[in-house]
Amino acid sequence: MPAPVETRQPVVAAPTAPPPAPVEPRDARHAALDAALGRLLDYQARLQTLSANDLARESVRLEVLRSGVDPRSDEAAALAIEQAVVLAHARLLPGDTQRAAMLVEPLAREESPAHWQAIARLLLFRFAEQRRLEEQLERQAQQLREQQRRVEQLGAQIEALRAIERSLSRQAAPAAARP
Repeated sequence: MPAPVETRQPVVAAPTAPPPAPVEPRDARHAALDAALGRLLDYQARLQTLSANDLARESVRLEVLRSGVDPRSDEAAALAIEQAVVLAHARLLPGDTQRAAMLVEPLAREESPAHWQAIARLLLFRFAEQRRLEEQLERQAQQLREQQRRVEQLGAQIEALRAIERSLSRQAAPAAARP
C-alpha cells in the first residue's frame, strides 16, 4: 500500500481589522467637564458647613456676582449653577427649588457650553424630583392636618355624648330612688 502523501495547504493570513481611529486622550475631551464637576463638588462640600443665615448670604453674594459678568460667559454659567445649588440646598423660602430650576434651565439648552449643559440637565432632573417630593410632603402634611382636625371634632362629639349620658344617668338615678 502506498504511503499517504502529505499535502500542505498554503498559509493564508487572517484578515486584519483596520487600525482603530485615533482617539483623543480622555483628559483632552473632558477637561472642561472635569473642571466644572470638581468646582461644583468642592462648592457643595463647602455648602454643607454653612448655616441657614450663611446660605442666605451666599445666595445674595452669588446674585451680585452674576449681575457683574457677561451672561453668556462660562463664569456666569458656573455662578448660576452654584446659586441654584444654594437655593435647592437651603430651601429658605417656598419656591426656592423652582427658582433653582429656572436658573439652570437655560443652561440645559444647546447654546450653552457642553460641560455646563450636562451638569444643568442633571440638576434639572434632581430639582424636578425634589419638587415632586416637596409637593408630596405638602399633600401629606395637609392630609395630616385634616385628620387631626377630624380627630379633634370626633373627640368633641364623644365628650358631648358623654355629657348627655351623664345628665341622663343623673336624671334616671333620682327617679329610680323614688318608690
